Amino acid sequence: MTKRQLIDAIHEKSTGLTKLQVTKVVEAMTTALAQGSKVEIRGFGNFTVRQREARKARNPRTGGIIF
Repeated sequence: MTKRQLIDAIHEKSTGLTKLQVTKVVEAMTTALAQGSKVEIRGFGNFTVRQREARKARNPRTGGIIF
């Protein structure tokens, strides 16, 4: 889900919030997530940042390994 899709989805579910207000809320969520916090929007979902290890992939055309 892109940031724009998230803003649209929250705007559709919210009552009385303008798109500008929802945009500011999503920006605040982005800042909080960057600082390592957990964000919860009741009735919508929870957001956290997960660290994953790098994995090897293969280029289907050449078969070479991509890092």
